[in-house]
Amino acid sequence: MFSAITDRTTDVLDPETLRFGWLLHGAGFIVVLVCGAIGYTVFYERAEGSIAETRASIQELKLAVQNAPVIRRTHEELTQRLDDLKEGMVALQQRVPQEADAGKFLKEITIIAHDEALEISNFQPDKATGRQGFTEMEVTLTAQGDFASICKFFDRLNKLSRLSKVKSLNISASGAEEKLPMSATLVIYFGIRGADKAEAEEVQRG
Repeated sequence: MFSAITDRTTDVLDPETLRFGWLLHGAGFIVVLVCGAIGYTVFYERAEGSIAETRASIQELKLAVQNAPVIRRTHEELTQRLDDLKEGMVALQQRVPQEADAGKFLKEITIIAHDEALEISNFQPDKATGRQGFTEMEVTLTAQGDFASICKFFDRLNKLSRLSKVKSLNISASGAEEKLPMSATLVIYFGIRGADKAEAEEVQRG
C-alpha cells in the first residue's frame, strides 16, 4: 500500500519539484557536514591547546621538582652569607668608636712601640674627613728602630681592637746604622652612622 501511495505521489509531482526537493535534502546534508566539521575543528583545537598547556605545566612541575634541591641549597648558602655579613658588621662596629679619640690611639701605639724598642718622635693627627657612613682621620707618625722592631710594631698595630690602616710607610736605610728612621701615615676610623649602624646594633641585641 505504501508503495502505491509513493508511486501516486511521484506521479503527481513534476520532475522539477522532485529535483528541487532532492537539492534541498542535499543542501541540508552538506550544512550538517559543514557544521559538524566546524564543531570538530573547534573542539579539536581547544583540546589540543588544553593538552599543550597541561604538558607545559607538567614540564614546569618536573623542572621545579628537579631544581628544588639546588634552590634550597642556594637559599641556605645565601642565608649563611647574610648571617656572616651581619656578624662581620657587628665585629666592625665594635672596632670603630664613635669619637676620634686620637689620644687613646696614641697611648695604645706608644705601649706597643715601647715593648718593641721603637722610639716615637712625632705623632700628628690630621683633620677628620667625613665619608659615606663613617669618618676617618689620617695620623702622621715618625719613629726609629731596627728592622725587626718596625715589623713587630706594625704586626701588633694590625691586631689592635681599634680598626686602623697603614696608608704609607717610608723607611730610610743609610750606612750601618742599627736604628732606621721611619715615617708612616696611618688612618683611623670612627663615627659609623646611618642604616649600617642601626642594623649592626639590632643584630647585636638579637
